[in-house]
Amino acid sequence: MLLELHAHSWYSKDKFGGHSFCSPVELVKTAKRLGLQGIAVTDHDSLQAWRTLRQLRSGDFMIIPGEEISTKQGHLLALGITQEIEPGLHFLDTIDKIRAQGGIAVASHPFDLHEVGLGERAQHTDAIEVFNSMNLDRFSNVRAKAFARFHKKGMIAGSDAHTSYMVGRGVTKIDTEPNLDRVLRAIKSGKTKIIGKYHPVHEMTNWYLDRLNSDPALADEHINGNHSFFKQAMLRFLMEHRKKNNIFSKSLVYALPYFSTAGSAARSLVVNGPACLM
Repeated sequence: MLLELHAHSWYSKDKFGGHSFCSPVELVKTAKRLGLQGIAVTDHDSLQAWRTLRQLRSGDFMIIPGEEISTKQGHLLALGITQEIEPGLHFLDTIDKIRAQGGIAVASHPFDLHEVGLGERAQHTDAIEVFNSMNLDRFSNVRAKAFARFHKKGMIAGSDAHTSYMVGRGVTKIDTEPNLDRVLRAIKSGKTKIIGKYHPVHEMTNWYLDRLNSDPALADEHINGNHSFFKQAMLRFLMEHRKKNNIFSKSLVYALPYFSTAGSAARSLVVNGPACLM
């Protein structure tokens, strides 16, 4: 089975007050079109997508219930739960609640540069997301895989898709029947294969700039609180040029982010590189 285990629909509210850009049904249609056999729509602190999708007739295509929970220490994927778990709890309490429902706890992007993952605390989970298609710095994924091997944890991949065209780039292959309990056991026991490719830089750039431009006031607060002075200036510059439809602006929006990505890779090499050798 080829499974997409980390995707977001418009039920994932973000700090801009907006949504991701597609419905849960559109995510499923895209996954089917790509030849996948199942999907977990893991919205932030919400199971609403699963409640919507479970009413659909999907044949052998698996709709895996899931939620990406914002714990005090970082993000945690809950697969196989059927009741929402509230955000803001200690991650160990959240793991207990996931397991009490018969689900498994997966550390999503544990070593991402934005530090919204669990980091070393991922050793307490049932499995680790060792490939996240949004981690364009590369080394955060390499470290996650080395960490999972060292601690003998199950591994998954995830596209972390926030719109339909991002689906299917981080895929987990499992040799089992379309049965939820068997899928969860296979993940936990490490009987998975990772198939992943990264989102294109220009695609990620356009998606991010469109989010920022959707609410400039909130975007300004977000930029000031999350980026260095240099990146703040670059983002505001790119936001303006994203609104323009001329060759010069399009070229800037396409080319400049590659320099930023190279900088992130260099930073990640320093932060995550040494730990990749464990």
